[in-house]
Amino acid sequence: MRVQYLVTVEIVFGALIGVILGMATYDTRAYWWVIHLLLG
Repeated sequence: MRVQYLVTVEIVFGALIGVILGMATYDTRAYWWVIHLLLG
């Protein structure tokens, strides 16, 4: 299993989207919603 790969991708995308949404909104729920949507 490529657990380390998946974790790395989640961290990278999470940080990127976190910064983008952080500049656009302060709604943490929106951040997690996008993460779960992308990671399925």
